[in-house]
Parts: sequence; structure tokens; C-alpha cells
Amino acid sequence: MTTTQALKVLVVDDEATTRLMIRANLVRESYDVISAEDGEQAVALFERERPQAVIMDLEMPVMDGYEATQEIKRMAGDLFVPVIFLTATLDEDALVRCIECGGDDFLSKPVSNPVLLAKLSAQLRIYQMTETMITQRDELRLNQIQNEQDMRIAEKVFARMVNQDTSEIGNVRKLVSPASVLSGDVLLVTTAPNGSVRVLLGDFTGHGLSAAIGTPLVCEVFYGMTAKGFSIVDVVNEMNKKLHKVLPTGLFFACVVLQLEIGEDRLTSWCGGIPDAMVRGVNGGIKHRIPSRNLALGIVGKLGANSGTTSHSLEVGDRILACSDGLAEAFNPDGELFGQKRLEKIYCEHPDSEAAFDQLSRSIADFTEGEEQTDDITMVEIVHDGRCPEKLAVGAVEKEGDLRAADWEAHFKFGVETLRAIDPLPLIVQLLAEIQGLSQHREHIYTILAELFRNSLDHGLLGLDSILKQTPDGFEKYYQLREERLAALSEGMIRIELQHEPRTTGGRLLILLEDSGPGFDYGEWENSWLSDLRAKSGRGIALVQTLCESVTYLGDGSSVCASYIWDHDGDAQGASEGT
Repeated sequence: MTTTQALKVLVVDDEATTRLMIRANLVRESYDVISAEDGEQAVALFERERPQAVIMDLEMPVMDGYEATQEIKRMAGDLFVPVIFLTATLDEDALVRCIECGGDDFLSKPVSNPVLLAKLSAQLRIYQMTETMITQRDELRLNQIQNEQDMRIAEKVFARMVNQDTSEIGNVRKLVSPASVLSGDVLLVTTAPNGSVRVLLGDFTGHGLSAAIGTPLVCEVFYGMTAKGFSIVDVVNEMNKKLHKVLPTGLFFACVVLQLEIGEDRLTSWCGGIPDAMVRGVNGGIKHRIPSRNLALGIVGKLGANSGTTSHSLEVGDRILACSDGLAEAFNPDGELFGQKRLEKIYCEHPDSEAAFDQLSRSIADFTEGEEQTDDITMVEIVHDGRCPEKLAVGAVEKEGDLRAADWEAHFKFGVETLRAIDPLPLIVQLLAEIQGLSQHREHIYTILAELFRNSLDHGLLGLDSILKQTPDGFEKYYQLREERLAALSEGMIRIELQHEPRTTGGRLLILLEDSGPGFDYGEWENSWLSDLRAKSGRGIALVQTLCESVTYLGDGSSVCASYIWDHDGDAQGASEGT
């Protein structure tokens, strides 16, 4: 079967002889022919049969060829249906009117069959080409609609993954401006079990769906491990390991992780492959610069041994700013680069610290003048306002029902290699959750364990003096010494003993920590700590005192026992409430 056998032609003429002659010639060429005596019949027939071409007489009763052609063209819409006029006139005005009403060609009467077939064939080639184009256009339109629906769904799913309940973290301000529906930038904010604010700002290579493909994995690791109390280094290493497995070559994840330890006036950070983050001091200017010292994630399977965090001291009123590279690399309509220097000048030299972030947001909008973005733009500001978030990591953890209080004990002993390799606290807290539940007390227990464990490690085994942290230089020196002494530690251990006993409305958890260090004069310390609550040293243990029924140092000071009483309503009995 040839292509022409399927093509239908409408012949319109009030002369039966002409219709029959044309019909006979076209049928002989395997066209499917239908015919009408006037314009009105032609319009009705076209609407019902939808032929692919029309051969139309000009002068007819009821409705002439001009009017019928206009109606047929209207009904054809976007589809090109050729109309070839049959005319005995050579009047230019009549021929012009044929074109104006939609005609595509002319054929003089008497009709020449070879010329008719040639012109019809030429017009039908155009018809078939436009039909193909319309079909492809419609397919593209459907694909575009489907793609837009998919992107909207993906956008909602990604937004739910990225934006967990951070409404209570009021000291974090954000600007997120993706270059397309899905952003390759990632901004995650949460709180750790000890109440510190942790922020991740990351940038996958490129933007759009291909760049956003690793976001679910990053969200799962960041929120899951932070809620369980894992350190920044643990979280970063786990993200790197998983991203390296799944990302194709050439796609990687540059990021900065910032943790504001509000109770200690400390910022801990890890930065890899992303523009410098910075701390704006209370009175303006760059107080600390946080440069990238690590590879972006996903490039190598294992991060280097030196891929650690850095610590900086803060004052209440300091502000931390981090941005993706889309901000400094934005262009205005003249091709001028926004640049890192302009960014720092606007943010750090603005006279009103409260308004600096908003000024930077307005400046980038004014600079680009609505120019289409070539990259995602994200920035985040953390304000050290001295207030702990009202809601800790409970919101990021699925609450499980507490189990019935029971008698049990657990003992752990950590040697030097273990202390160097892992942070055991998240695992211990998770074990507690498995044995006893205690979902509503997870943050308190984590805080108590973390503070006692850190004292045993930092002061008991590593011999660090908290007085160092009372000056900015000493603060950074403290954490530098901590890394050096932990790396050089050749012997020592920390033992943790947990004892739990049921009570009428809940239970009592005894936490005993013992280290192999020389101990300290805790009698002198107990006499002075209450008057020194606002000093940098001693504030952590003061917090533990408020959470526990009692905190008692034993022997030479290398052992400490904390008693934590809990009930099923989520209340804890601290020292300030009496026993």
C-alpha cells in the first residue's frame, strides 16, 4: 500500500461533470475521494470526514468557495489542509481574494489532469510534513507537561527532606535561590542532642535534577547521625563514603558544616571545596575566616587523616555567614562579576549587624537586575545570641514509647586506639534507647554523658587545662593541643558503667566514669564552681549538676558518679529541685 492510498480528497463543484471527471482521475491514482455540490455541503462534509486536501470551485450556489474555504481553514486549526481553487477567471482581484481567504494554489478550468495531480501531490507533501511537525510538537508538549509535573513532585519531596522542623531555631537566617526547579545547593539545619545548632551548606556540581540526585543521601546521613550525637567528622566521613559509591565521575559535593556550641561560645567547622565562611564580629569586620582545607565529598573513597574540624571562640553577638559559590560568581547584565570582596565588604562593613544579611540579599538582587541565574545561590547566617534553641533534636527523632523500667547494668571500657578512632557516645545513647527507651530524656542523658566523658578525656587523660579557653588565642590552642595529645597518647583508658533501677514513676540511671589519669583536687573545685558558673571552664559540669540528682567525684578525682532520675512524663529531678 502506498502513502496516497490513505489520503482523502474533498472535491467541491456545482458542476456534476467536473466532479465526476476529477473523481475518476483521483480514484485511478488511489485517492479516497468525497464530493460536494456547494460550499455549505463542503463545510459539513469536511467536519465529518476530515479530508487531507480540498479542491474547491469559486462560484457556487448557497455558499461560494471563498466563504467555504475560510470556514474549512478555521476548522482545520493548526493542521495545514491545502485548498486548491478551480477557476476560469484570470482576474487579479479574484486571485488575490483566493489567497486572502486561505487558498493555497489555483487550477484553471478546464482541468488538466497531470497538472492537477502534480499540484495535489506537492500540497500533500506539505500537509504530511506539517502533520508530522504538529504530532512531534504535541508529543513534546505532553513530555514537557509530564516533566513539569515530575519536577514539581520532586521539588516537594526534596523540600520535605531538606526542611525538617527547624522553626524553633530562630537564630538561623537563610536565602535559597535555585537556578532551576531543583537546586544543586543543599541547606540543612538541625540541633544536636546537646542543644548545639548544626548547619550544613553544600553545593553539588552543576544544578537541576542531576545535581540534586545526591540530596536524599546527604539528608539521611546528616539528620540521622546528628540526632544520635555523632560528631561532625563522623557525619562528614559517612557522607563522603556513601557519595563516593553512588556519584558518577565528575559529580561531587562541596560543603561546609558549622556547629554553634552555644554554652561554650564555640564554633566548630569542617569546610571542603566551598568558598570561605566567615565570622562577623560584634562590631563588624571579619573576626574569623573559615577557609576550605579539605577535598569536596565524593571525590575519594576515604578522607585524609588531617581532614578534621577547626574551632573558634565566639562572643554573644557574633554572626557566622556561609555562601555557595553562586553568590560570588553571579554576573550583572554587563558581564561584571559580583565577587568575594564585594560580598565581604557589604556583609562585614555594614554598620548595622542586624541588617547586614538583608542588605547582602538586596545587593545581589540589585546587582543582577533580574538577569537569569546561571547557578544556584544559597547563603545562611547563624547568630550567636546566647540562647539555646527551645527545642532540641527531639523533633528530628522519631519518638518511641519508653519501655518498662527494669534493673540492668552495662559496662564499657575504651582503650587508646578506640578513643582515637571513634566517638562512643552515640552508640551508648542508642543502646540506652534500645534497652530502656527514654526518648524524652535522650537529650539530657546525652548532655550528661558528653560532659563527663569530655572531662575524663580532655583533663584526665590528655591533661588539658580549661583556663586556656578563656582567651581567643588560647581557645584555638586548646583544641590544637587536644588533637596533638590524642594522636600522641600511648596508654590510658576510660571506663563507663551504667546502672539502672526502676522507681514508682520511672527510674534512676547511675552513670559512673573512670579514667586512668592522675585525677584532680575536686574538693577545691567543688568549693569554687558555683561562683564561677559564668567562666568558660566549669560551665559544662554546672549544667550537668542542674540535670542530675547528684554529681559526685570519687577517690583521687579520676572517677565521677552522676545520678539521673527520670519519670514517664518526661521530667527529670535535678540538683536544684532537691532529692
